[in-house]
Amino acid sequence: MKDKLPKDWKWSLIGNHCKTTSGGTPNRGISSFWNGNIAWLKSGELNDGLITSNSEFISQDGLKNSSAKIFPKGTLLLALYGATAGRLGYLNFESATNQAVCAIFPNENELIKEYIFHYLKLKRGQIINDSFGGAQPNISQTYIRNFSIPLPPFPEQQAIVQVLEATFDKIDQAISLVEKNIQKIQELNESVLDEVFEYSTFEKVILKNVVINTPQINPKLKPKDKFTYIDISAIDNSIQKITNPNSFIGKNAPSRAKKQIQKGDILFSTTRPKNKNIAKVEEDYENPIATTGFSVLRASEIIDKNYLFHFVTSDNIQAQIEPFIRGAQYPAISDKNILETKIPFPNITEQKKIAKYLDDITEKNSRLIKHYQNKLHSLQDLKKSVLDSAFKGKLKHEVAEIENSTVLDSLFPDLDAYSEVANLQQAIIVLKTKQTFGSGRGKVYLQKTSANIQKVEDVDIPYEFNMSHHGDFSWKLSEDLDKNPYLIKISTEYGDVFEIRKEKKKEVSEAIKSDKYSKFANAVKEMLAVYKDDLIEGVTDRVELLNTVMRAMKETNSIIGNTIYKFMGDWKISQNGYNTKADKFNPHETFAMIGLVRRLGWDKKLIE
Repeated sequence: MKDKLPKDWKWSLIGNHCKTTSGGTPNRGISSFWNGNIAWLKSGELNDGLITSNSEFISQDGLKNSSAKIFPKGTLLLALYGATAGRLGYLNFESATNQAVCAIFPNENELIKEYIFHYLKLKRGQIINDSFGGAQPNISQTYIRNFSIPLPPFPEQQAIVQVLEATFDKIDQAISLVEKNIQKIQELNESVLDEVFEYSTFEKVILKNVVINTPQINPKLKPKDKFTYIDISAIDNSIQKITNPNSFIGKNAPSRAKKQIQKGDILFSTTRPKNKNIAKVEEDYENPIATTGFSVLRASEIIDKNYLFHFVTSDNIQAQIEPFIRGAQYPAISDKNILETKIPFPNITEQKKIAKYLDDITEKNSRLIKHYQNKLHSLQDLKKSVLDSAFKGKLKHEVAEIENSTVLDSLFPDLDAYSEVANLQQAIIVLKTKQTFGSGRGKVYLQKTSANIQKVEDVDIPYEFNMSHHGDFSWKLSEDLDKNPYLIKISTEYGDVFEIRKEKKKEVSEAIKSDKYSKFANAVKEMLAVYKDDLIEGVTDRVELLNTVMRAMKETNSIIGNTIYKFMGDWKISQNGYNTKADKFNPHETFAMIGLVRRLGWDKKLIE
């Protein structure tokens, strides 16, 4: 039954207001049809957002001799069948597609493509359910054209899209922050495990010598007996726990339900092992049986089961099994590959001490991850709720903007505070630099200084820096600098520089003295003291060289000059006629900067 709509809305069919078409695949047996200059997109490359890249290209001959056609930038696309059925995307470039992709072209002034995008995304579950009927989900263009859509007047569609995208932008910022926190916690877990297992001085033994063989079983031999079935989907690999076991009776047992397990066993997925679907059986399940997709590790009396569990979740074992992973589509290893890895083997008393130390850290971190996952679920539910309201005509532009902001603020009261911290941090760098060197600096300097502080000082800077033609660079910071309420951009003969707005100088000066920002201000002061060195003298290019050397040390895990300079030779740039970092900075100045980093002791913070 269709929802009741506001009086000026109506139900209509997508096909009444849109044209649809699909692509095609040139004959792969004819080489001249491929590797041309026409982008060709597969359904698996749709990403529910802006599509910015693709992996295959076809030629003009391939285009002419197939049903493929070029769709313009901005085209709304929908995957019709296969594992990605129902997935959406907008083209950010001209591209052809395969036949599994439907292009939707709304009639002008009747339907907005973004409105269709959000509605089809809301109804994806229904679309997928309707698509089943064969071996895989399958949607037809006819189905899409006959799909009902609530149709408000065109200006109201525009207002709804504006509200949705503004609201989702804020929700997505919150999601990004939460995911970043989860990633940091996981990285902390990995670094602690590395500390124990990667750099261990204990004698190493082969894993198969410290575990016990486990039996196989056929539950179909007892067709009425109930059992608990644990497959890979039962494991939450973010916290490495069994969270979703299934129940069957013997006659309905899955074909891979063969491995008998018990409390204390460790399950290690041999399919896609890099995903770390690993868990310890922590409960007394009813007749537990695991899939043959697990290697079952049962600790013998000479090894502590918790110590063993922490080892198999470490990157150490990942490095040992990586050479044995086989298969591109379904990468996998064998039980034998796992059992032949080597584990550091202290005495049982030391094992228990190490396991207790790791238990305390990972349990605390698992609780934090679960906390953040709950926040993620709340945000995802909020998105669905907003979409549902929008297409029932209950989301008015002005009201929705206020109401959804309130909802988000109650979920994440620190979002505005997060922006305020980021803005004030940059203002502190600008003010301290002006006080130290007598003038402001531009974006490159602020980017490099922020990245340098983040690398070696114990302070949190809320940006992620990636390698670019200038060194470490954050697009988000670049955008934020232009909007920073504390800063003003001034044009000089040397380029644009930032300085503190007159009316904000007192506020920034007071922030520097406050408990909240004093630690960061001291970190900036210490970095600027380094910038006074004769090798740098506050010059942006010298700051960039320092940043480049630090990044190269971290990436190569080395302090050797030739290794670092070779890395710089491979670092492509397009900057004032220079093609690589090694073109821009000569060996003499690079080695001198390496010496400065080492004198400061920063190499110990950069190299694992």
